[in-house]
Amino acid sequence: MTVGPGKENHDVCPMQSRAALKRAEELIESGSKTGKLLLDGRGHKVDGYPNGNWLGPTIIDQVAGGMPCYDEEIFAPVMVIHRAANIDEAIKIINGNQYGNGVAIFTRSGAYARKFQHEI
Repeated sequence: MTVGPGKENHDVCPMQSRAALKRAEELIESGSKTGKLLLDGRGHKVDGYPNGNWLGPTIIDQVAGGMPCYDEEIFAPVMVIHRAANIDEAIKIINGNQYGNGVAIFTRSGAYARKFQHEI
């Protein structure tokens, strides 16, 4: 994924404000203490734009309900991964979250994928 100004058609553009960037960075930091930080986009720099509110793609694995990075909407290029033991647990997890934006399931079972789609 490319990070840069929107006028150049990049995948990830700057955060809306310094406050938004700081909030996202704080949620990433809190998530990294309990979860597993697989990709850290904090401190991303873009040539020619030293004052931009840049946050590169970030992935936090092994998150759980109760963690701010899972319970709150981040509005940033951050993916959090909440693992489930089975399809029924996955459905319970997502239906227990008040937001559920960008929800996805990764499975080899077409039947589970359809069940997930219809029950969330």
